[in-house]
Amino acid sequence: MADCITMVGYVCSGKTTALKSIAALSEIEVLNTDNYIFSLVDSGEYTDYPEAFAAKRNVANKMFASRLNEIAELGSDVIIDRINLNINSRNRLFSVLPDHEHICINIRTDFNITLQRYNDLEAYYKQPDQPNYYRDIPRHLLSIMANDLEVPSLKEGYKCIINIDENGKFLFMTGEETKLAHQILMQLD
Repeated sequence: MADCITMVGYVCSGKTTALKSIAALSEIEVLNTDNYIFSLVDSGEYTDYPEAFAAKRNVANKMFASRLNEIAELGSDVIIDRINLNINSRNRLFSVLPDHEHICINIRTDFNITLQRYNDLEAYYKQPDQPNYYRDIPRHLLSIMANDLEVPSLKEGYKCIINIDENGKFLFMTGEETKLAHQILMQLD
């Protein structure tokens, strides 16, 4: 059975960083929309992330959905690296990938830490020698995200939920320790 690993956490909570630190996940396709938007900036088609996002958000979402359907047909493993803050966004994954074994990696980060990380990252990307990946997300939208978080539950259909902190340190797990979950746990501090 193929695996679907769903990353859950705020913007700049440490989702992508955690993925990069877990060798057991290194060969699994990571699906998100940011990489497509970044590629548009890198190619010079758009000057910065906000411009590319405004112009191509719908295309990026369609590409995400199309690739997700292909993964379902192929029965391939996949990692969903998006914020996935609410049950509705996560439920879509279960409906498209009903034959996958679902594992959640929940990044339990204090919102103030993610806000500081976001501000630091934005400042970094606004430097002249860096790619124009700054996102310019209005502060009120970041606050809405903080209020939208619905903590993942086994009732949603996850085989297990691995909870880690903002530094990638293991906190606790609920549910059944699958083979892949065991491999992940062995690589967490």
